[in-house]
Amino acid sequence: MRALGLLVSLVLGLSLFSGAAYADASGKALGVDQDAKAETKAGVKELTVGADIFIGDKVVTDARGLVQIRFSDATKLVVGPNSSLVIEDYLLREDGSGGKLALNALSGTFRFITGGAPKDRYLIETPTGTIGVRGTALDLKRDGSHFTTIVLHGAIVIC
Repeated sequence: MRALGLLVSLVLGLSLFSGAAYADASGKALGVDQDAKAETKAGVKELTVGADIFIGDKVVTDARGLVQIRFSDATKLVVGPNSSLVIEDYLLREDGSGGKLALNALSGTFRFITGGAPKDRYLIETPTGTIGVRGTALDLKRDGSHFTTIVLHGAIVIC
């Protein structure tokens, strides 16, 4: 009986812990091809479908890597091959709507599709400029100090 009580306590504790981890996650990997990883404060982890992505994580792909991330406000981000970016900030409001999403595109190619946050709350940093997203879907390629954007829908402001 005592062992059963210990087992029930352990299962409940683990379910509470995993629920808390999910609540703190900024996004979730929906699709992962080949080698994609997240460099976190705790170390490096290989990304798999369903993996949580957190503020401060650096997402890195190799020559064959690709990862699709969906944030809790329905923002979608695809990190292409030979790419890296840092999730600088993600704020979800109490009503469940997106408050702020800031990314630092370090290198490579990305597709970004806005979700439920007000459009002026999206910010994509690069070493040579800042992209303010205004309700859009865009592709971004960063190569050294140069970057190229293709606006698929909506508008962007580059500073």
